[in-house]
Amino acid sequence: ERELHDIVEEIVENAPSRVIDIGAAEGYYAVGLASRIANTCVYAFEIDPMRQRLNQELAALNGVSDRVIVEGTCTTVELERHLDGATVVICDCEGAEYELLDPEAAPSLGHTLMVVELHDFIDPRVTPTLMQRFSRSHDIAFISAGPRYRSEYPEVATLEGTSYVDHELVLSEFRGSPMQWMVLRPRADVV
Repeated sequence: ERELHDIVEEIVENAPSRVIDIGAAEGYYAVGLASRIANTCVYAFEIDPMRQRLNQELAALNGVSDRVIVEGTCTTVELERHLDGATVVICDCEGAEYELLDPEAAPSLGHTLMVVELHDFIDPRVTPTLMQRFSRSHDIAFISAGPRYRSEYPEVATLEGTSYVDHELVLSEFRGSPMQWMVLRPRADVV
């Protein structure tokens, strides 16, 4: 997800005290952000037990298991419980963002920086609903996924025993449709 490099660097620079990663999978963002931001605590919500275990193993291998807390299902109650003034939410939960990212159920979201992978192909209400819910409290930007070209990743060509077709497969994310992310930055003037 190279399109997110700039926002990830912005998050690292701002050094939030807490990150909530909803749909944490194997821990790419959870462990990565814990590794890059000293003293941040990351709550990694993941419903799949195998991915929870992989997340914990990755955290241990990277020496951040004391700051990556792997939990199961994220609810609006859990989300609100973990939000504080210096929290960032990373959300990739396959359409559940429609139900979870609700400032009526989790009011602290109104003051939280969020990066949300949008899954309108699962639930077409996602983007319009999030726009409506957060347009008063946040500045909203969109990031669209772009194509991947082998020439942009010369390290792929160095994979021993692989062909050009293998290289293309390595770079493909096999997405069902073009992906888009919403970046929601809380407005300073909103109380």
